[in-house]
Amino acid sequence: MVSEQQCKLARTLTNDTTTDSIINSEYQMMTNTDKKAAAIVIDDLLRQHDMPLDKGLRIMFADFAKVAEQYHISPATLFCVYMDWKNGHV
Repeated sequence: MVSEQQCKLARTLTNDTTTDSIINSEYQMMTNTDKKAAAIVIDDLLRQHDMPLDKGLRIMFADFAKVAEQYHISPATLFCVYMDWKNGHV
């Protein structure tokens, strides 16, 4: 389960408005295979667009939105998936 604090951070860093309950629902519905695949895709994009946050924020928002759409989830959910993957939980 994704915590309230994680959801809030995810919304902030993806410019998303998805509710905590939807983030948790989408997160739980994804298979581990899809979570890993989505995390790898967003990780590659973030590495390609590596730049200071003030210059790359809009690109980061777009990257999260683009990949999230492919998996039929919100950008905030993708952010939570990505953070779990980075921490070795996916």
